[in-house]
Amino acid sequence: MLASQYRGNDGGEGREAFGGDDIHDVMNLIVLAESLPYADTQRIGMLGYSRSGMMTFLAAKLGAPLKAAAVIGAPTDLIQTYRDREDIRPALRTLIGGPPSQLRDAYVQRSAAFWPGKLQVPLLILHGERDWRVDVRQSEVLVQKLKALGHEYTYKIFAGSDHNLGLHRQERNAIIFDWFDTYLF
Repeated sequence: MLASQYRGNDGGEGREAFGGDDIHDVMNLIVLAESLPYADTQRIGMLGYSRSGMMTFLAAKLGAPLKAAAVIGAPTDLIQTYRDREDIRPALRTLIGGPPSQLRDAYVQRSAAFWPGKLQVPLLILHGERDWRVDVRQSEVLVQKLKALGHEYTYKIFAGSDHNLGLHRQERNAIIFDWFDTYLF
């Protein structure tokens, strides 16, 4: 398993961009995997929770050679997130460079609900019904668009659960392992 650390975090170099240029750090994980003699780059899967779910969508959009992807509580519409979450607006303005009213394209470029046709990978989308960080309706909108396009996906809402599906940890993990077993092995 390979993972990246967001730029500028925990003493790291660079500036965090919340799905901007920092997506290249994720894409470079594939280059790194290709340099490792023990890595099977014919069977790459990607798992992302919350923001890293957004990064998973972005990697798929950019053509990462994924056989399957899974996301949990991923934001799919940062414009909606900006509207819904007053507490996160300052961070989004800082990380993206301004509000959606001034930088709509920058928010759209990071929001899978605006480009579902570019998600050419089997997707597992999991979301908590009571997720206050990312409204479950964001996943529902994306799923409806994927369905209309005939894309391969599985969607599960966890009743009464929160952002990280903590109330359903074992079930969540079993679903994820089964998903990757199906597509990677």
